[in-house]
Amino acid sequence: MLSGHTHGGQIFPFNYLVNLAQPYIKGLHQHNKKTQIYVNKGTGFWGPPMRLGASAEITKLILSS
Repeated sequence: MLSGHTHGGQIFPFNYLVNLAQPYIKGLHQHNKKTQIYVNKGTGFWGPPMRLGASAEITKLILSS
């Protein structure tokens, strides 16, 4: 499953609070036996125009059979 972005928590140390509400902040996670989830950190911001401790990310996925 490919998911939207979470801004990676955007501003340290608030990323720890975001982690309480969203179990997957960034990267690839094994959700259950059959499902993996990939969450992108995004390239922009929400609210204050800054990112601190959460780098922007552009993901390139190559799918093959």
